[in-house]
Amino acid sequence: MSSGLNMSLDDLIKQSKSRPKANPAFSSGPTRRAAPSARTMPYPPSAPKAATADSLYGVYSEHVAAMATSPPPPVAGPQALETGTKLHISNLDSSVTVEDVQELFSEIGELKRYSVNYDKDGKSQGSAEVVFARKVDALDAIERYNGVLLDGKPMKIELIGNKTEPHPTEPLMYNGTSSNYNATPNRNL
Repeated sequence: MSSGLNMSLDDLIKQSKSRPKANPAFSSGPTRRAAPSARTMPYPPSAPKAATADSLYGVYSEHVAAMATSPPPPVAGPQALETGTKLHISNLDSSVTVEDVQELFSEIGELKRYSVNYDKDGKSQGSAEVVFARKVDALDAIERYNGVLLDGKPMKIELIGNKTEPHPTEPLMYNGTSSNYNATPNRNL
């Protein structure tokens, strides 16, 4: 018998049709399983449990007990929030593209996102948003490019969502003589 590599596709098809069918148990194709005679359940059926009178939750007592022993579901924490520092760039010429914004601001630092805002007709609204990975880079971009001309118009750059920490307040001091916090002592006592 000649090798299949030296034969044309038509010859291979003719040869495969002319061959007697082999025993399906020993064929090289996928095998089929025999139908199961009787399907068994993975566990025996149990009788419904009656509510106990001493349980506060009645028929749900097992469910409540299971919930009490299971760990609480994960809560979206700070890792779910977007990190980075966002800048809003306005007073841009309508010819400024997303590529222009990316090229200009990526010189300063790593960008997480950048976009130019367009109206429903696809015309530039003259503003863009850039999110820097580091706040230092965003502040550097403001210092470097705020008021600088881009395509003949001075850019106006604002920091968006600046989450500054509140100024620390004076610690509360208990004044035992007046039973008051941070109050001047009552000298009449």
